Formats: sequence, C-alpha cells, structure tokens
Amino acid sequence: MFRRVPLPREQAALSPNGVDGEDEGEVCVVCFRTLDLYSIGECDHPVCYECSTRMRVLCARNECPICRKEMSKVVFTQEVIPFGTIQTRNMHYERRYAIFFENEVVMRAYDSLLEHMCKDCGDQPIFRNFTHLKEHMRKYHEEFYCELCVDHLKVL
Repeated sequence: MFRRVPLPREQAALSPNGVDGEDEGEVCVVCFRTLDLYSIGECDHPVCYECSTRMRVLCARNECPICRKEMSKVVFTQEVIPFGTIQTRNMHYERRYAIFFENEVVMRAYDSLLEHMCKDCGDQPIFRNFTHLKEHMRKYHEEFYCELCVDHLKVL
C-alpha cells in the first residue's frame, strides 16, 4: 500500500532509475558525489578530496567528517588504501595543510581546486587572487559571492 520514499541523503546513493547505484561507483558520505579521488586519514574513512580540501584549507578543520578524529595528515589517492600501509616517503607533500599526494595527477587535481578561475569563461586566464576573481564576476557576469561566506572562510 505505502511506498517508502528515500530521504535526500539516500536518494544521492541511488541511480537515476531509483535502484541502488553500486555499479556506478562509491559516493562521498559528505557531498554524495561519485568518488574519483579519495582523501584517507589515520582513521581509514575515505571521503572525496574536494570535501577534505574544503575542510582543511577553507575551514581550517582537520578532523574526519565521519568520526571527528583529529587527523594530523591525510593522503589523497586514486584508490582506497588503508592509511597504515601507505608509504608517504617519496610522495609530494603540501606542508601548510598536511596533505600527501599519491602522484602528479592527484596533486594537479588538488591544485586546480584552489585556482581562482571563472567557470563561466572557458578561455579566461587564472586570476592571481580571489579578489580579482570576485571583481571579474561582478563586472562581467553580474554575479556576487556571499560576503558572509567570503568573510568567514579562508578564500582571500
């Protein structure tokens, strides 16, 4: 008689036809996007590298979003690997945010997240800082960033 309707969080794990999306890949437990690059910390809970970057870089929070354990460092990888087995000795390292990168591809993906680039202008160069990007968006696209977010996150 009654059909259970999935909650929004559950819906994100379903494919467009409403069937469990196991064959579509894993999803991040924070943003529910399909995972292509992982962030793994000492607690072995994988989340997407975008959410991890957002937390560590913009929000200055280094805990696991799942168990809230403080993580002194994380490794960005292309596969889920137990943290204790990862050899970080020869990996690239972002000292400021304590992030290791499995390889150059992963490091470039991280770097591209932090670029100040207009998503509306495909051929637009990367802006030197967020203030220049913000001015461009206002001037050319009549779009604005939330001042509350800009003031409280570390985007400047």
